[in-house]
Amino acid sequence: MRANEFAVDEAATGPAFKEIAAHLKSLGYKHIGSGADARVWAKDTSHVIKILMPDDPSGHAEKVFKKFYEFCENHPEISCLPIFNEMNTIDIAGEDYIQIDMEHLQPIKKNSVEEAMVWILSDYAVTGETWQQILPSLTDPETWKFFSSPISSKMAKLIDNAMTHKGVTFYKTYATLFNVMKLLYQSGKINKFGWDLHTENVMQRSNGELVIVDPWFANSKGSI
Repeated sequence: MRANEFAVDEAATGPAFKEIAAHLKSLGYKHIGSGADARVWAKDTSHVIKILMPDDPSGHAEKVFKKFYEFCENHPEISCLPIFNEMNTIDIAGEDYIQIDMEHLQPIKKNSVEEAMVWILSDYAVTGETWQQILPSLTDPETWKFFSSPISSKMAKLIDNAMTHKGVTFYKTYATLFNVMKLLYQSGKINKFGWDLHTENVMQRSNGELVIVDPWFANSKGSI
């Protein structure tokens, strides 16, 4: 994020953001990203500080995140879930905000097999189909006709090549990711959350491992 972008974001977000930004800057952190519900700071590649600052003041976003945090804490054996070091509540400018210390992750590379697989598996996660049932479609060119990528016409072949060269590793990686997506979808459905697992809500570790970071949104008709 360039300096002028930071200034615009800071001014638009108000005194709480300014206070947080000043404090974290004094500790050596830099503001590296913003979304509808959170602002993220990092000092190095060991971890990030994520502070929930939702545009929606209802508190639903915090409740959805807490559910995801609990899900991750209850399933430490699932490697495609993020590692949270700490979560607490801080008082900034007279308001309470949730602060999360979590592992440092990188965005998925654009126009990659990883991005395509997240996109398609997220769609299939809601259908009730099994990994074995969806496998043939992954290498079918028709599947990728609506994938908004400059290499969408090549994606079926690229995935076929990845299956061939990576073999068991490919199947194990993506079968696990798909089954975790299905589990999250069902969990979110029980809580009446919306499904929000697009390609910006899955990130990567330095070793390339895919990590789901934000699978749900607060449905206005939900029960939270």
